[in-house]
Amino acid sequence: VARTHEDVDERLTSADWNERRPRWSPDGTQIVFSAASRGGENIYVASASGATVEQITDQIEPDFLPMWSPDGSRPRIAFHSFRDGDREIYVADLESGFLTRLTDDPGPDVLNGWSPDGQTVSYASDSDGNWDVYTVSADGGESRRLTVDPGIDDFAEWSPDGSRITIAAERDGNRDVYLIDPDGSNTVQLTDHSAPDYGPRWSPDGDFIAFVSERDGNQEIYVIRPDGTDLFRLTESPGNDRLPVWSPAGRYLAFVSDRQGNDDVYITNLDRDILINISRSEGADTYPDWASR
Repeated sequence: VARTHEDVDERLTSADWNERRPRWSPDGTQIVFSAASRGGENIYVASASGATVEQITDQIEPDFLPMWSPDGSRPRIAFHSFRDGDREIYVADLESGFLTRLTDDPGPDVLNGWSPDGQTVSYASDSDGNWDVYTVSADGGESRRLTVDPGIDDFAEWSPDGSRITIAAERDGNRDVYLIDPDGSNTVQLTDHSAPDYGPRWSPDGDFIAFVSERDGNQEIYVIRPDGTDLFRLTESPGNDRLPVWSPAGRYLAFVSDRQGNDDVYITNLDRDILINISRSEGADTYPDWASR
């Protein structure tokens, strides 16, 4: 854990195996992550101090890439699993201990995110031979297909008010950022460039969308309003800048950059007058996430 106002990193775990993709709980008191031990990769939850670590799943086949539900009143974690021989999506209810399988497709399913109310999960799947975006109730049930297109559609994320969903879609032979309604209707193209645009992320107030673009010959982060105005380039480096994550108040963005030769986590703001390397590591530091407190 790195504190943005202190030049100190705090190590929370010290196991002998690989641990990856940590994500903060909505109240900022816990961190979920996956760890690959001798018994397989499984899901764990640690307290924010690292004092306690609880194993949530126990499988030989990998359980990985967990994501908290934003509904703090019902602590649930969605994650990927190969326990049934294919990449499917499950939800673990931490209070009841109940595990729900959300997808059962012949092809791999990739978790994208939760709806703001924590009732629905979005994912991308090539179960019909092409990557499209789907949603399904977090309690299980029939999936709803939101996109039907011969190109690749993925990176689905709800707006903070739940009224719109951003996706990265490969239409006309190129990937751009689009907006759709939660039922898949009312498609609006947000970016239009000959180079790929993808990975859209909403600001907490819904006023901006950050995304990754290769229009400058490398990966850079751009910001645009949901109505398509005020497009501007947020980062500029000879390396690759990617994986933007907004701070809870929307004042800052964390992102990953290899501008100094290896992957580190940086923080910047919309005015572009702040740039801080908060990880400062000789190894690769990726997938930042903000605590809510």
